[in-house]
Amino acid sequence: MPKLGKYEVLSEKEVKEFHSRLRLQFGIEAKFDFVLLKRKNRILIANKEILKNKKLFKLNVQRAGLYIAKVDEKSIKLSIEGSQIFGKYAKKNIVELNEEEFKKWMQGLDIRKSLAKGVYIVKYKEHYLGTTTSDGKRLMNRVPKERRFSLSES
Repeated sequence: MPKLGKYEVLSEKEVKEFHSRLRLQFGIEAKFDFVLLKRKNRILIANKEILKNKKLFKLNVQRAGLYIAKVDEKSIKLSIEGSQIFGKYAKKNIVELNEEEFKKWMQGLDIRKSLAKGVYIVKYKEHYLGTTTSDGKRLMNRVPKERRFSLSES
């Protein structure tokens, strides 16, 4: 597969595998017409127009696309942006937070909630907030420190 700087463009077979894993894990049936890029276990999404610019493939590209997921042998963990792109198509493994849980979540705190072990898309009302891993007793927070906020009581 061609490389775009540090990123490898996923083959058609790898893209189908990614879609298949999204379907199995989250019930997402929709197909997306984007280019998927990979660096290590991180997946990025980009517009197909990027493939038309052959000059880009000769440059030392440091950053391309939007980070949407981290993939390992067991699961796909969607970033906040990845959950915003794919979440509305998900039919399973979605956990809905109430207002109190949402506030704790956005502060970077884990949430006590009994769910089967696994990876879930986190949602508050119509907002998708990334994914979490449940150990059966709690939802482990994956919100990056720079994206958290503190809430003051008024």
